[in-house]
Amino acid sequence: MKYPSLIIFSILVLASCGGDQPADFADTAKTDVKTLVQADVMGATDSADLHADYAKVDEILADISAQMNQPNILKSDILRGWYLGGKSDKKYGTPDTWIFVDDGENSKWMSPNILEEEDLIDSRQFCRKTAGTYIASCLNTSDPDCEYVDESSCECLAGSKWMEGQGCLLVTERGSYVSVNNSELEKGWYFGLPNEKKLNTPADWIWVEKGRQSVWQRPDQT
Repeated sequence: MKYPSLIIFSILVLASCGGDQPADFADTAKTDVKTLVQADVMGATDSADLHADYAKVDEILADISAQMNQPNILKSDILRGWYLGGKSDKKYGTPDTWIFVDDGENSKWMSPNILEEEDLIDSRQFCRKTAGTYIASCLNTSDPDCEYVDESSCECLAGSKWMEGQGCLLVTERGSYVSVNNSELEKGWYFGLPNEKKLNTPADWIWVEKGRQSVWQRPDQT
């Protein structure tokens, strides 16, 4: 690359210094520079490598575009424990424990807690919340409202753990509870999905769906 670069530089200098040269000389110099640059690049890089690089770039751009257009998991999806979609339709915020079930037009992403050996259990048989706390699913219950059941019958979403009086709370990888801090209390909100409520969050705070900007906040927070 050393000598072609020197040639290119020399041509550029001549073109810029030739103030009393004919206009077509400058145009010719520009054309020659372009030709040399192309030849320099093509000489240094095999065409097959270039095509491979272009294909890789296209693949990366397609992946970035797909991620930017990836829909967010909804509160209703989490409460239900599943949502319809193909293997490439996994929503942002889907718990890591959820699995893909290939069933043609009825394919789903779902919590393994609501799988039966033969088929899905009717979602009406499952409790979806306990005292306002969102959970993955509950065992079959005779409660007609399927709402107020003992917490021992329920499992918190992955990444959260039950605490008496506060429900399913966010935990670290080691299983320690994550507490709301003074800054968040002063602001009146913090980012988080339904299963990311923090320890000591005020009892009147609510979860508000805002996609990737979803928050736990005071009811009067705007």
